[in-house]
Amino acid sequence: MGAGVPIVILHGLYGNGGNWLTAAKELAAATGADVYLPDLRNHGRSPHSEVNSYGSMSGDLAEFIADLGVASVDVVGHSMGGRVALDYLRRTNAVRRCIAVDISPRASNLAAADSHYAYHVRAVRLMGSAPMDGTRDDVARHLTRGGVDETTALFLMQNLTGQAGAFEWRINLAAIGAYLEEIVYGNFPGNAAVKTPTLFVKGGLSDYITDEDALFIKEHFPNGTMKTIPGASHFVHVERREELIKTIAEWLE
Repeated sequence: MGAGVPIVILHGLYGNGGNWLTAAKELAAATGADVYLPDLRNHGRSPHSEVNSYGSMSGDLAEFIADLGVASVDVVGHSMGGRVALDYLRRTNAVRRCIAVDISPRASNLAAADSHYAYHVRAVRLMGSAPMDGTRDDVARHLTRGGVDETTALFLMQNLTGQAGAFEWRINLAAIGAYLEEIVYGNFPGNAAVKTPTLFVKGGLSDYITDEDALFIKEHFPNGTMKTIPGASHFVHVERREELIKTIAEWLE
């Protein structure tokens, strides 16, 4: 058992806990805490469900933390996982500190959110129409020719299971597609206030936390702090992992 408060890390949309494995090991070494990497519902090895709302996912998180049998935890969440964590904060006192990586409680800048939504709608549609009876290269070409950038296409294809000619998607595309609007825009209540100390880490090159979002955070998270990591896009934990781990470890001291 680790010496510190346990840390739970929540991955983003289309991801799984394994995406954070290297960062988790480094964070455990830096803090001395046990670090957990659950797969959110409809992702990774977690069960599929027709429901993929933030409320349902924060309920799953509550059950996961209860099963740990600890008095309190620290929670790190990236993108969709960050919003799950922020939603959970409204419902519990079990979180000592929270870190939301490159995500706001809800979209305040609709122009930026509309762009993200259109991109994800296209990605889900392309995944759903991919040639699953072909090769991995066939699937990759289908995604990139449809407008998904190569880096994102490779990330999405981590969800491809099976063998050539009989591929399947591990994630539940139907449920994700049905809840995509809520996932992208968020539904954090305008009358909610969260007192849990929360660090919002923004990628310097990302538009997932806008100036409008910063104002919303200041109003609804009175103990919130903002930190920008220069040179990072939305995938801060990949592009600036060492700096992110240092930032999180210092915040959790």
